[in-house]
Amino acid sequence: MGLDQQDVLSRFHEILVREFGSRSPWDLSAPLTVADICHNLVPYHVRRHELGVSTVAEYEHALLRLLAGHGDYLAVESTPTREKIRKELDSSDPDVGIYRDFAGADVRLNPEKVEMPLVPTSEEGLPPFETCKWCQGEVPQEARVNFCPSCGKDVQLVPCQACGEELHHTWQFCVVCGAETGAEKGH
Repeated sequence: MGLDQQDVLSRFHEILVREFGSRSPWDLSAPLTVADICHNLVPYHVRRHELGVSTVAEYEHALLRLLAGHGDYLAVESTPTREKIRKELDSSDPDVGIYRDFAGADVRLNPEKVEMPLVPTSEEGLPPFETCKWCQGEVPQEARVNFCPSCGKDVQLVPCQACGEELHHTWQFCVVCGAETGAEKGH
């Protein structure tokens, strides 16, 4: 392989942290599975160009190296599984697809290699909350929240103070009654 393998591992880890963090930003220490990595978080067909690999074999080799502990980016929790992966990787003609045999194995990101977000959490370990503009219920502050878990309203919208119409939070005037919303210009 004419690849700089350490660069590929570094990019693989960077993508993995970014994708896993976008789903659970306040708990990057939670376990994930090998299947979750290769099917959901860093799938070959979606990430191959970003990874800098051109074949499935190069992708699988990088994944196997990560699972074996190269770069100390992540660790397979099962010692026997980790040892089987290392043994296969060290063989003269490794079966790089062996990771499929361990699809359900738990993997953890090395916290020393992950920049944990500096987001304050509540006492229960939940993400910080903001208040829903519709029902005043608590809405988790994370990128993927679109609807209030209490009332189901779109949290990207705000009610017009005059008529109650749903407005985009950046609009300066209500599209129904013309009332000024109080939104700042340019936001």
